[in-house]
Amino acid sequence: MRFKWIAIIALIALVIFGGYKLARPVRSRCYGTPKYRAAFNATTTAIELYEMDTGTLPQSLDDLITPSKDPRFPYAYIRDTNSIEDGWGHQIRYTRQTNGYELRTSGPDHVFETADDIVKTGP
Repeated sequence: MRFKWIAIIALIALVIFGGYKLARPVRSRCYGTPKYRAAFNATTTAIELYEMDTGTLPQSLDDLITPSKDPRFPYAYIRDTNSIEDGWGHQIRYTRQTNGYELRTSGPDHVFETADDIVKTGP
């Protein structure tokens, strides 16, 4: 009977003190992950729409601000390039390449071309 009470008290203590660590969200080194993914996905979609409309990739992200040439959808692909930020509040870099493009964020250290950069390439 004594063991049962000790086990119950230990379980309650674990829930109160140890459960806090189990219940709180885990933050990885890359704490901007959801926001950079959303920015990458939105930018990728805008680039793909631009390519479908014009037949070519944009030269820069500024090209995505221009309205579509399709009269059925006379809107810009994105509102402004200032809205394309990673999870750390820095601009995402777009580079047009011979066979596609590259989107790059500087990552948590805020320096491009380092090991923590997050890169997405497109066709």
